[in-house]
Amino acid sequence: MTNKALMIRISLVIWALFIAFLLADKFHFFFSFWWFDIPMHFIGGCASGLVSLFILKVFRIKETKQIPFLIAGILLIGVLWELFEVGVDTIIFKMPTTAPTIIDSLSDLCFDIAGGIVAIWMYFKRVVTEVY
Repeated sequence: MTNKALMIRISLVIWALFIAFLLADKFHFFFSFWWFDIPMHFIGGCASGLVSLFILKVFRIKETKQIPFLIAGILLIGVLWELFEVGVDTIIFKMPTTAPTIIDSLSDLCFDIAGGIVAIWMYFKRVVTEVY
């Protein structure tokens, strides 16, 4: 898969995530449906995985070293997003950081990783089938 094709896929996933977030914010889906952040984090993990893949392709990291870098990239983006969420909740909305918040953040990271792994798996599956 070319860098251009990968960039198109990254753009589509990020736009879908952005539109879903705008709709969720407008119609209060995050408060109406307790589970709504699960698919959002999964899709965000997909975007993180694709962005990490793109960075590795640009820097031409060898395939044998890619998996640790990909997982680290997904985790880095996920942790930074969770820090942002906790910061917004505590600073702007004055919500206390409690055990449920920490458990929610850990589950969000798990869904970020799951989405990233699925995106990476689909990418490598497509690349392998293109070769053969």
